[in-house]
Amino acid sequence: QYVAELDKNGKPVKVTPKMLFNIAGNIIANQHMNIPQVLSWLKDRKAVECIVVFDNFMTSTARYADIVLPADTNWEREDIGWNDDDDEIMLFSSKAIDPPGEARSIHYLARELAKKLHKLGTGYKGASLYDRIAFKDKPEISGGKNMSEGDNLRYMWNSGNPRWSFEDLRKQGIIKVNK
Repeated sequence: QYVAELDKNGKPVKVTPKMLFNIAGNIIANQHMNIPQVLSWLKDRKAVECIVVFDNFMTSTARYADIVLPADTNWEREDIGWNDDDDEIMLFSSKAIDPPGEARSIHYLARELAKKLHKLGTGYKGASLYDRIAFKDKPEISGGKNMSEGDNLRYMWNSGNPRWSFEDLRKQGIIKVNK
């Protein structure tokens, strides 16, 4: 069992997840705080009814999955990253090639999943999750239209880095950001 939330008295509520959705990781082998717990879930497939993996590697988690969704790689999308040794160095990577076959980005996956959940009537109040991912609920950002993955990347960069524009980063490819 897993502590997912607290009850009204502040006591932990233990639950067994019905579904595992693993994105770009390997929760079975090395990216979970309690590997024996995950393994116990896998032994009782009546408890965990569905395992979905979104990755570009056939990890041990993907081998257990009921559904494996192919993810794109860093070369198949524009992205912003940083040097692991020095998080003051920001890197822009251009898209080099299109994703093969049915590989998709995490942005695409999140938007499509949010669309489906919204159609199912998840009970979410206010703007739908899909509208929030597309920033449609923030017309000052999106102009009321769906924002593309590139638009979202540009917005996230510009909102957190007023000294350097997204276009500066794209043009230079690398920027040292002072903290």
